[in-house]
Amino acid sequence: MKQLDLKLFTRIALFAAIILVVQQFKLQYITGPLVNTTLLFTTMIAGMPGAIFISFLSPLLALVQGIMPNAALFPFIALGNFLYCVVFFAFRRELYGTIFAPILKALVIAAGAYFVVGLPLPGAYAVGLPQLLTAILGSLLFIIIQAYLPKLNI
Repeated sequence: MKQLDLKLFTRIALFAAIILVVQQFKLQYITGPLVNTTLLFTTMIAGMPGAIFISFLSPLLALVQGIMPNAALFPFIALGNFLYCVVFFAFRRELYGTIFAPILKALVIAAGAYFVVGLPLPGAYAVGLPQLLTAILGSLLFIIIQAYLPKLNI
C-alpha cells in the first residue's frame, strides 16, 4: 500500500510541477488549453485524488502569481476544473464528454461570477467564454496527445 501511495503522490507532484511551469506563460489562450490538458492527464493517470489537488492548485497558483483578476472567482474556477475532470472522465469514451465537460466548467465559473461575485451579465460572459474555449482546446489537445501514447492505457 505504501508503494502505491508513493507512486500516486509522485504522479500528482509531477502534474503539479507541469501546472507551475505552464502558468509561467501568463497568456490565457496558451496557458488555458495546456492547464486543461494537464487536468485531464492528471485525472486519467492519478485518478480523483490527483484531479482534486490539481483542480484547486491551478487557480491557487494563478491567484498567487497575480494572473487571476478577481480572487472571489477562485472557488468557482476550482470547482469548474474539478467538474471538468469528473465529467470528462465519466464520458471519456464518448464525444459528448468532450463537449459537455467544457460547457459545464464555463457555466459554473460564469454563474459564480454573476451570482456570487456580482459581475454584470456581460462580465460573466467575459469570464466564462475564454474558459469554455480553452477547455475545448484542452480537451482536443488531450485527445490528440493520448492517441500517440497508447502505452498509458487511458
